[in-house]
Amino acid sequence: MNNSLKLYNSITKKLEDLTNSDELIIFFNSLSPYDHCNIIHSRVFILLKTLTNILNENKVKTRLIPIFSLNNKEIYQRAELEEINFEVLIDKYVKEYLRILAKFKISLDTSGFSTFELIPHIEEIIITLDENNKIIKNSSGYYYEISKFENYTSLSGQNIENLLWNEKSINKGNFLLWKLSNDNEFGYPSKMGNGIPSQWLVSSAIIKSRSSSEWIKFGTAEDLFPHHENELAILNSIEKKPVFYIHGGQLEIIKNKGSEEKSLFYIKDLLEEFKYTELIYYILSHHYRTPLSFNSNLINPFIKGRRKLETFYNSIENCGNEELPEFLSKEFKKIKNSLYTDLNTSKSIGLLQKLRKTVIKLESYPKLDFGLSLKNELTVYMIKILNIIESTG
Repeated sequence: MNNSLKLYNSITKKLEDLTNSDELIIFFNSLSPYDHCNIIHSRVFILLKTLTNILNENKVKTRLIPIFSLNNKEIYQRAELEEINFEVLIDKYVKEYLRILAKFKISLDTSGFSTFELIPHIEEIIITLDENNKIIKNSSGYYYEISKFENYTSLSGQNIENLLWNEKSINKGNFLLWKLSNDNEFGYPSKMGNGIPSQWLVSSAIIKSRSSSEWIKFGTAEDLFPHHENELAILNSIEKKPVFYIHGGQLEIIKNKGSEEKSLFYIKDLLEEFKYTELIYYILSHHYRTPLSFNSNLINPFIKGRRKLETFYNSIENCGNEELPEFLSKEFKKIKNSLYTDLNTSKSIGLLQKLRKTVIKLESYPKLDFGLSLKNELTVYMIKILNIIESTG
């Protein structure tokens, strides 16, 4: 990669170069397919789209591989409520999710994500962990013994002594890998017996089976514990050691003023009220690692700012062959530096607004001798990377 993109690595707790490779696989925790895609999911995929745009601008080939939460009890409960097979339910909501992402011009690699397809990889992981004396088996299932992994909780910073007594998070010092099913319960057939894999075992199996080149994992603060902590222990124990985990801040949904109930803000409904570029602008106007509160009323002040940039972009005449003047070149360098330093989209958008105000004060605006050069630079950041303006080309 020609330009160094630095992101905060949750493993090392510092900013590091993301990759020097020409190909990168990005795994990320996606939705639980028993309900519609909502604004919480959108923050993740909008950030990932921006990240892959920067990488692609630098000739790095990327693949986005989602990890769906396929074994939540809510899936089976919703399938029973809708009186359909749980796999039909999963297929329904995954397809809807992919249609929504297509509206944001995002494509995912979803091949081989079903639990049935992953069972051979899950079995291999269990066998390897057992051979390395990491597993405790009892009548309820297979568990990973956390005392066998000395760096447990290093990712999340949890207090291990407290966790040993919290049976909601840990079962007597071990975390679940494979829950054995009772005779009257559904279970996937396997060498371990019919059962249900934990979500961190599923995600480990996906990473194991799909990480053919350099890879990273993206998630939110909610994923740190127990999901990513357990996943990290598993992967380290099967010699698939992760080197880069990225975590975004939590998005909290709050009630609209005057509303009695808190909405989930489904993206399919928000897209009827707002342009997808307006949702992107709102999300990217906040740094990805900061917590973010959301309701639909909060978007409105940001819409005006995005429209000002769009009007500015469209008003510049695509003519003039002169290079950008030095004072504008410096501003674009600042914009680029903000994006390449921990993906600071909020700062880059602020700098774009500052640049807009500077240019419209010029006497020759909008017929600039360097109009073509300015338009090309703005296209890179506003359309190709940030996607806050829809391309008309």
